[in-house]
Amino acid sequence: MSLRLFPLAVASLAAALTGCLTQDQTFLLNPDGSGKLELAMSVDTSMMGALGGGAGAGQDMGKEMAFQLLRGTQGVDTWADLTHEKGADGKTTVTASAYFKDINKLQMSAGEQAGGASAGTLTSTREGDTWTVAVGLAGNGTAPEAPAGGPKLSSEQIQAAMQQAKAQWEASKSLVAPMVEGAKISTTIKAGGTITEATGFTKSDDHTARLSFGGAKVIGAIDAMMSDPKVMEQALAGGDAMGVLRDQKRLQKAIMESMTEGKGLPKVELKPGAPIVDYAAEVAKAKAGQTEAFKALLAEATKPKESVVRPPGAAPRKINPPAAK
Repeated sequence: MSLRLFPLAVASLAAALTGCLTQDQTFLLNPDGSGKLELAMSVDTSMMGALGGGAGAGQDMGKEMAFQLLRGTQGVDTWADLTHEKGADGKTTVTASAYFKDINKLQMSAGEQAGGASAGTLTSTREGDTWTVAVGLAGNGTAPEAPAGGPKLSSEQIQAAMQQAKAQWEASKSLVAPMVEGAKISTTIKAGGTITEATGFTKSDDHTARLSFGGAKVIGAIDAMMSDPKVMEQALAGGDAMGVLRDQKRLQKAIMESMTEGKGLPKVELKPGAPIVDYAAEVAKAKAGQTEAFKALLAEATKPKESVVRPPGAAPRKINPPAAK
């Protein structure tokens, strides 16, 4: 039950949460689960040094994030565009648009260069005239439970570990809080249907709902997990007292459920209507607009990992986004 690795766990947590300081994603959804994702994520490269990235960290952040986003994507039918730029404020921003046939299969990640930042995920289900779109956990799974057959811990052992972990977490907040307090994550759903109920999401109109949270929600979720005997027991049974900090799926679940006051993951329920994305036509237009340079980068990014030969520290080729139509 040693907590000697606590600083490492906190550093890992900070890297994962601060890599993407702002992330905005808008899903244009058809009732059949197809649609379009518009994504923008910004990274403050000035923080990379504090997280162990070294003086040159972030120099080619945009190029690397773009490459890793293409490489880490699953479930995208075609890309409409993907660009990156570094602003005068030191933030690197990547924007992308992509089409998907089934949102349940969509997984997007900007990789380690964005601290593991990922887009999505959402799930779409239909039961009769009820269409439900809900926030899913990373990997479209559920938060893991304790391994079967793990050692049974006494309440005294759990309480002792909790007290020690909480004390070290409180001492580490001065490092973590400034890094995550500026984080802003938002998800907007624009659907081909009429919203009848929204849980966690804020309804803008009959077809649009938005979910957003900041760093305070992250800190609050960690506080709650560190005070939950069941969560700590599961972490200890897995042999890692600080697993609660490295378990991104459990943390995501805790953050999302805090936004619904314990009513489960955020979701919207709708009455299906007409499609809002002319899928076949827009996909054809997007493919026709891709430049040769973009196609080459996409081909490189989608090669099997062992086939991609890139010298250490090398950045991908410059991205030329598709010409505007």
